[in-house]
Amino acid sequence: DAKALEYMRNIFFTSQEYDKALLYYEKALEDSEKAKSIWLYINMMESLCRVGESDRLVSICKLASQEYPLHTLLGEKMDESIGLFMQKTDSRMRVLSSLEEREALLECSSVSVKRIAGMYRNFFEVCGLCERRVGSADGVVVTIVADMHIPQCVRYRVEQKRQQLEYVGIEVDAIAWEELEESRERVLLSDIVIFYRVPAFALVIKYIEKLRTLGKTLFYEIDDLIFDPIYPPPYESYGGSIDMQEYNGLLYGMPLFRECAGLCEYGIGSTVPIVEKLAERV
Repeated sequence: DAKALEYMRNIFFTSQEYDKALLYYEKALEDSEKAKSIWLYINMMESLCRVGESDRLVSICKLASQEYPLHTLLGEKMDESIGLFMQKTDSRMRVLSSLEEREALLECSSVSVKRIAGMYRNFFEVCGLCERRVGSADGVVVTIVADMHIPQCVRYRVEQKRQQLEYVGIEVDAIAWEELEESRERVLLSDIVIFYRVPAFALVIKYIEKLRTLGKTLFYEIDDLIFDPIYPPPYESYGGSIDMQEYNGLLYGMPLFRECAGLCEYGIGSTVPIVEKLAERV
């Protein structure tokens, strides 16, 4: 009966036998006569992450969002589930980077980012966040979400842009992408958000999709070809200035910058060649 099925799936979930637990979660979903507990969806989402069933995870996230659109726990657990999924992808990408398997690396990143973006998009749209909130032309607010790790980049692409926009009367804020959660209110109240040199990690994807459903205008800015599939050039061309670990890190980041650009509507490039390459993504 229903109680026995619930007992079995809880046993398998607790003992981390996620593939077996999923058999019983699917049976519970098939029973259209009974209301589904929020925990059925939450534990099923985690189980799907653990076994790597990303396609099914997308559909379960959508079902859960439709049935519990206002449940705050669902949003928290979705972040956790997507975090687990991203960890698996990250591990595979690092292996592919160390093997210099560019095509496989690009494909892995593309599939992962599209699925995560789809899960968040479904969630935000179902939860009623698709109301467009576009500011007036007289009071435009711009937020720059940036990689703040390279001082000269911050100076020329963040601080100077802030000064230029403020000079013409536009309110500007600038934050590191790692601070998106802490700066949530400021970011969501913006009319335009510029993502500068930001990788497509789960937190960034979440806020891009949230901003998109709110009708914000999204730019991706880059001043280097770190998103081009031919980057980085062969290791030998660096003449010993970086070690292999650093080289693998450059290769690992390339598809993440590339995918993040593809999530935005418009692009800003510092040179004509960069603009031409960026136009292929936005």
